[in-house]
Amino acid sequence: MFFGNSAKLKAGKSLNLKKNPKVPTYWYVPMTGVTVAGKRVDVPPNAFELKDDGTGGVIIDSGIAISHFEAEVYNHIKAAIEPLIHLPRTTAVDLDLCFQLPFPPLRNLSLPSVVYNFEGGVDMHLPENNTYVRAENDALCLAMVPNDAKFGVLGTIQQQNFHFLYDNAQKKISLEPANCASL
Repeated sequence: MFFGNSAKLKAGKSLNLKKNPKVPTYWYVPMTGVTVAGKRVDVPPNAFELKDDGTGGVIIDSGIAISHFEAEVYNHIKAAIEPLIHLPRTTAVDLDLCFQLPFPPLRNLSLPSVVYNFEGGVDMHLPENNTYVRAENDALCLAMVPNDAKFGVLGTIQQQNFHFLYDNAQKKISLEPANCASL
């Protein structure tokens, strides 16, 4: 974590943060969609929008491990990913979309890419390790789940190996990919 003058990004792209007057605890990011394997997921219009009644929107959180999306949005993401992974499903893990890894393990397992899309053409290309987690019982799981809350959450697994610069005065957040192991 860097503060003051040392908190700089080389080529970060900025997003305007929003406050929810009904729940002022959180910062909301202007998410507009999700792309899977190069194709924009067909979610309802305004699915990620913060609504006047205080519901909706997507927050960025440093206390929740995996991304959570409203069930309707999550189900569209799941429907886009599931047919692209050619492994048997498993329910041996307490995550929603999991696949059984073979033994011996595949050397070149191809997984669909996932990109979080934001206003202004800002895209957050998630590395495989930010999208899928290897769990117990040789399971490979999508690091996203549906929730009953009326908003989405960008979890910390998706934030790994990205630098985020919070500018509270300007109400902006900037992001760029990073190799955090090299710090």
